[in-house]
Amino acid sequence: MMKLTIDAAALRDALGHSVARTGVHELQHLALLEATGVAPMGQVSLTTMDFVQQVTTRTEAQVEEGGELAVDPKLLKSALLGLEGEVKITQDETGLQVSQGRCRSRIETVVGDPLKAFPLFDEEQAQPLPSMAAMWYAAIERVAYAAAKSDVRHYLNAVFIGRQQAIALSGHRGASTPLPSVPDDIELLIPEATVQRLLKALEGEKRVVLEVFRRGKDTPHALRMRSEGLDLTVKLVDGRYPNESTVIPKPKDVTAKATFSAPEARIAFERAAALDAKGVRIQSGDGVLRIAGEHTDDLVECAGGAQAFEVGINPAYVLDVIKAAGDDDVTWNFTAVDGRQLFTLGGREGEIHIIMPLR
Repeated sequence: MMKLTIDAAALRDALGHSVARTGVHELQHLALLEATGVAPMGQVSLTTMDFVQQVTTRTEAQVEEGGELAVDPKLLKSALLGLEGEVKITQDETGLQVSQGRCRSRIETVVGDPLKAFPLFDEEQAQPLPSMAAMWYAAIERVAYAAAKSDVRHYLNAVFIGRQQAIALSGHRGASTPLPSVPDDIELLIPEATVQRLLKALEGEKRVVLEVFRRGKDTPHALRMRSEGLDLTVKLVDGRYPNESTVIPKPKDVTAKATFSAPEARIAFERAAALDAKGVRIQSGDGVLRIAGEHTDDLVECAGGAQAFEVGINPAYVLDVIKAAGDDDVTWNFTAVDGRQLFTLGGREGEIHIIMPLR
């Protein structure tokens, strides 16, 4: 029977990584709590999952007796309310007891292992990838905004990693940036719904192991990121991603350009996105971009002047490109052929952003 002592704040932090209760089976609503090691050293692993992702956190603990059990993570979190410092966790025939001083809480446990009932991967299928967490984080963060959310073409509801690029496309926009650390034989479709969790896990991590799972020579079906205290496994989207070159305007189609500072333009487009969400007219010429809508009329200065063009566009989409640019300059490449607008960013060789105009 499990018996251990653990810091309440550390366990709460581990519970904060829990996957939301989206499963339809009872076991998918639970967390697998596992204690290993021998006092005074030891470790507690907490694993939660749904149909598309699995998260395991590891926390140091003083383990007197090891073991594993399935417990409702929300109930465990409630039992820790108001507790600071070390708490004792003890298992018996009737459930799990969380105690500190005169405070005691009892939680019912469930027979069953959610990991064995709903496995996302087979450990024997693991294949390591070149681990360059900072590059993966930067590339995915720059393009993720452009991924579709609920497109009937399910493969677009993902960020594509492959062809030494990170790519996101939807019916209205797209983004692509180089990611040279990706092997030539790897193509991954990371579900849009899990991207923010993956970014949070990658942020600031230096020692990260990236692994894919595949059956023989089949396309990878899962991706795992392992760091010192956290494992995140994501079930990949099954499908073939379109060739991004078919939506990128050709250089010969660019008829005008305007380069402006992202920080200076951000306020104007934030205002336009809030007040004229249905769309604005962009008019370029005489060294400025004019953002004209029903409720807004702003001017953005363009470096080195700007060639004349005019187009109707969703200001929120331009704002997303500006946010991706950070402190860099943005060059608006106007194309008249089917209206696709191409954006390039200063200091980001090979990175492009595309927006379709309003019809």
